[in-house]
Amino acid sequence: MRIESSDRQSFIEIGRQDEGGFMLLSVETAIGDFAARDRSIIIEDAATFLRELNKLEHTRQGQAVLRGVEDGFELRLQSLDRAGHLWIGIRVTRAASPSVAPEPLVFSGGFPLDGEDAVKLFSDLRKLLS
Repeated sequence: MRIESSDRQSFIEIGRQDEGGFMLLSVETAIGDFAARDRSIIIEDAATFLRELNKLEHTRQGQAVLRGVEDGFELRLQSLDRAGHLWIGIRVTRAASPSVAPEPLVFSGGFPLDGEDAVKLFSDLRKLLS
């Protein structure tokens, strides 16, 4: 599934592959020219995210956050107003490798999403994670 900003300069693309009883996501994202990719994000608690997503969809308040098992991934849908505008936030972190770099690589950013695009987003996320 793909989420795009209205100017098409930013996107988040998420795929799913189940392996060994685990839900694995692959994520590719770009905010303007800044990009990141992770092909093996383990998701353990999609059910909590889906409950938060349902609440966000019905109330247009609060947020729904999907996190990876390790602290390297976060997808956040956050209400901006009662009209249904959302902020789509993403964080992808690659752990430090002492032989390559002493610090982790961190990508973090986001973009607004119009309320009329939210219905399709909620549906796509439910299909992906159910």
